[in-house]
Amino acid sequence: MTNPNVWGQSFHSGSNAKWIQNLHNAHRPTVILGSIGVFSGICFLDFAYNFVTGHKHAPASHNPAWAEATRSYLRAQNCNPITGVSSKK
Repeated sequence: MTNPNVWGQSFHSGSNAKWIQNLHNAHRPTVILGSIGVFSGICFLDFAYNFVTGHKHAPASHNPAWAEATRSYLRAQNCNPITGVSSKK
């Protein structure tokens, strides 16, 4: 019999599902590394899909009129006057 207080877990998982009990009884490093692996895999799949299809994830509002209005606003506010848009007259 294992000691229930090994990782400070002296409570029951609250579920009768076998996979939840196994996850509950697993060591914390196993669960943490598994979660990081799943998250990294999802991020990689998203990156690979976007790389292959050429999607850039540009917002729908990013059009030439919006970009010109943004540059005009930044010039009016004198944002970054040394090297930014306000330095170009």
